[in-house]
Amino acid sequence: IGFSSELEHSGLPLNQEGCIETLPGGQISGEPGCFAVGWAAEGPKGVLAHSLASAHAAGPVVAKYLSNLDYKKRLELESILSTKGHSYISKRDWEIIDSIEMTLGSFHNAARR
Repeated sequence: IGFSSELEHSGLPLNQEGCIETLPGGQISGEPGCFAVGWAAEGPKGVLAHSLASAHAAGPVVAKYLSNLDYKKRLELESILSTKGHSYISKRDWEIIDSIEMTLGSFHNAARR
């Protein structure tokens, strides 16, 4: 599997390795509310589990950032995502997916499926 990046054209701050410059937890340096994980933040290294660990570490930071947004800012964020054609999952939608995954996992003696 190859890795190709066009990050140098993204306008985002890059480190010496050409990866997005992030703070602990994945927040992009100087870009409040923007986060990068996995290969975008650390370069092409490790297996999928390594990227998953990076995403899991960012999760609480993203959740805290979002929980501190007032209602107006949340609506603005949803509008920006929709205008740019990005899909997103609401907390309610995520709870439904989580419940289904846990139910399916129970049929296979696993936490989720």
